[in-house]
Amino acid sequence: MVYDFKDGRVSCSRLFKEALAKLDLPDSVSVVFMPCSNQSKYLTRFSRLNNALSYEEKLHPMLYSLTYLEARESKHNIKDRDKVNADSNVIINADIVGKKAVIIDDVITTGSSIKEHAEELGKYGVEVVGVVCLAKTVKYPEKIEIWIESHFK
Repeated sequence: MVYDFKDGRVSCSRLFKEALAKLDLPDSVSVVFMPCSNQSKYLTRFSRLNNALSYEEKLHPMLYSLTYLEARESKHNIKDRDKVNADSNVIINADIVGKKAVIIDDVITTGSSIKEHAEELGKYGVEVVGVVCLAKTVKYPEKIEIWIESHFK
């Protein structure tokens, strides 16, 4: 399902709506989406969900709260992913300034990208009141970690 969401084939709106309903949200909240490596991936991934959430009374999805300046390498394909800033290829648009917002992302790994994006939004007076992700990446131990665990514990 995550791959279908990433490829824009499904919105996963039911899952996101259920997760959002569990948050203690204010009466009106903007929904922003995590930046991707390029605008095409961003629109493919989040357009259907943006449309589905637009029918929810207290949610205000803001697909166009970012402007893409250029493409960057996908963090998922980089070995040292922490050296790439999630916001390095986008600028925040004025329509989100000063609002309360929930960040939506497809997959969370370490949370560093979400933290970076929340900090960037904070520079524009945006108060991030929640985060919802579709899935979490599983980290498998390295071979050396398995060996140490099996021999010393």
